[in-house]
Amino acid sequence: MSHASQPANGQRFPFEGSRYTVSLPAEVIDPLRGKRIAGRTKNISRGGCFILTDGTLDIGTVVQLRIEREGITFRALAVVVRLMPGDGLAFAFLEIEPAQVARLNTWLMEIAD
Repeated sequence: MSHASQPANGQRFPFEGSRYTVSLPAEVIDPLRGKRIAGRTKNISRGGCFILTDGTLDIGTVVQLRIEREGITFRALAVVVRLMPGDGLAFAFLEIEPAQVARLNTWLMEIAD
């Protein structure tokens, strides 16, 4: 297995809770480089998400994520934990404001139904 498909510390990242398969428009913003990457979620959980995109970032890059569902935007600070060249990027959420946590929890309950 190549280094590119492993998290930065070489260990599996423990995503919190179940992952739900859902395709939602997403934007990844690297504020340090001024880089924006568009994509779609492949799956999402309380601990992170996988975004399908042709764009790439280094493992460990801290980004701002924006994910939209039915005209509502979820925002979180996240870190790239895995690269899947030609497929996308896995992110772990680092910091989510309380209102955004509530929004994510509501979405996950709705998606699970």
